[in-house]
Amino acid sequence: MKVDFYCKNCELDQTLSAARCRNGSVKWFRARCGCGKKLIRRITDKSNDPYYYESRNVKMDREKHRRDLIQPGQEGFRTYYPEAQRKLEEAEEKLYKEEARKERERDTLYKKHKHDDKELVKKVIKKEMEIEYGGN
Repeated sequence: MKVDFYCKNCELDQTLSAARCRNGSVKWFRARCGCGKKLIRRITDKSNDPYYYESRNVKMDREKHRRDLIQPGQEGFRTYYPEAQRKLEEAEEKLYKEEARKERERDTLYKKHKHDDKELVKKVIKKEMEIEYGGN
């Protein structure tokens, strides 16, 4: 089976014939570089596969596609995608205005229907006195 490897000694990316190895649940590819160094590629633990952080081809690929992977809020998004940034800012402003409008409506509704506790207590006491003493 042919697998891509990177050799630190030679500083080369190479496609070599590889043997599939296994030790319990751990699997990897093994090959030998032309310089004699043993090379491995992890199958089951890809996050620790040395190929992905050593290979020059992978680094060039990442750099080539870096612009495509920029997310809003990251450095460079405004430069590469000014139209999308403008639309995002407009949407944020619209959302902010809508939230402010709802808050004003809530405050207006509260002020319209709020109870003055002291006034309410006075009314309750007055009613109780009318009931208790029959009149004023």
